[in-house]
Amino acid sequence: MYGDGGTLHLRVDEFGTKRWVQRITIDGKRHNLGLGGYPAVSLAQARQAAQDNARTVREGRDPLAEKREVVQAARKPVTSTFAEAATIVIDMRRPTWSNEKHGCQWTQSLATYAYPTIGNKLVSEITSADILSVFAPV
Repeated sequence: MYGDGGTLHLRVDEFGTKRWVQRITIDGKRHNLGLGGYPAVSLAQARQAAQDNARTVREGRDPLAEKREVVQAARKPVTSTFAEAATIVIDMRRPTWSNEKHGCQWTQSLATYAYPTIGNKLVSEITSADILSVFAPV
């Protein structure tokens, strides 16, 4: 580890990979906060992140816990109903269709056949049996 004169260090592993680490004390415990790999994160960016973390600790907050919350929120799956997801997909695809009527046809077909059966179901909960129940009457 090569120190920058404060809490910031450049850690070089046995394979030559380099990453910025901040050694900081939070609630009386020493922690190593990863700030990103070098050269993707410059020295100036690492110093700024270290200053931000130090300010956060001085304010009585935990930058490590806040970082974990951000990561957890990013990993949390987005749950939406089939109707919501279908609307998003149709809106995304609409510019690629040669005729505006195609969007109306898709919307009408789904409203007629799929929405009554699976429209309010979460996408993650739709099974093959649900899909078959939509197509069976057709």
